Amino acid sequence: MSTATFQAYASPTDAKLPNGEPVGDHTYVVANGNVWPCLGGDSGGRKLESGTGTIAAATCMGDPKRTTFMGIPSSAGIVYAVNGVCHQIANRVLYTTNATVTGADGYIYTQILYGTYGTFVPVYIFWYVPLLMAAALAIEGGVLVDWVSRTGKCENLQSPATDTSRPSIK
Repeated sequence: MSTATFQAYASPTDAKLPNGEPVGDHTYVVANGNVWPCLGGDSGGRKLESGTGTIAAATCMGDPKRTTFMGIPSSAGIVYAVNGVCHQIANRVLYTTNATVTGADGYIYTQILYGTYGTFVPVYIFWYVPLLMAAALAIEGGVLVDWVSRTGKCENLQSPATDTSRPSIK
């Protein structure tokens, strides 16, 4: 299977803080003319980390088209603001390359809230409403099942070189 170089990009979001500063960066990924817009724009910005992987594995981990997760519109199994944002979507695309969007503005906050690959649902937000807490816990279960299924299914699409260096999911 042929490999490609994947490049992550970050550009300031349109959302601004009261002082006019951008809230954070939007991220997306490009490789060999393929673009994963991560539910947003896909041009401009500064380069972040890059890595080598296969288009097949990246597409398996994070289909560039919008899909659904538990019947909700998503990308790469990420429901926006439920179990991640563009940072986690880009990290899923980059999963087999061993790169992440660590240098994106605001990434530290989304990583704490959702995890590197969007495997956390911040259920503590719903602690005061038991029904919402139960729904959040059910979504968290679905997120983890999807993640394990997605990584397992995509393993055989990795090149031998990247297979030995990819992050462990166990």
